[in-house]
Amino acid sequence: ALSMSAFAQDKETLNYNVINIQAEATRPVSNDEMHAVLYIEKSNKQPAELASQITQLMNQAMATAKKYPNVKVDTGSQSTYPVYDDNQKLKEWRGRAEVQIESTDFKAMSQLISELQQSFQTQSINFTVSDNQRKKVENELMVEASKNFQQRAQILTQAWNKTHYNLVNLNLNTNN
Repeated sequence: ALSMSAFAQDKETLNYNVINIQAEATRPVSNDEMHAVLYIEKSNKQPAELASQITQLMNQAMATAKKYPNVKVDTGSQSTYPVYDDNQKLKEWRGRAEVQIESTDFKAMSQLISELQQSFQTQSINFTVSDNQRKKVENELMVEASKNFQQRAQILTQAWNKTHYNLVNLNLNTNN
């Protein structure tokens, strides 16, 4: 977008020969990080037994995950709630717990998911760009956008028969 500034409030604030230039640089980036949420859901008439079952399965999951040092594992949300029959009488207790895992090592991640699926169910799997990859590419693109800006500024300098330009204000924005 190219626009020229054409307004002023008084003689003191007049800005002559000011041109706003926008330059961009984009690049597609492959997703290099995998995220998954797995969960267990158990029922029991005794809430203490239910809590014990869930704790045991969560401990087993965390122990299994230690075999995969390239995979980050965290516990997610955990809840216990009553289940009633048709007569609104307490029937049993149901508990649910999550394990959240992420890694850039897709092979290790897939193997861990496979092992955990013996007791857990998969809620979601998705892929994203890792923070390290994003920062690296953003830094490269800032340099590229700056060069694009300089080229545009030079073209406009020549078009207006000027020998040089002065940078008045610069905004660098990054997004997805």
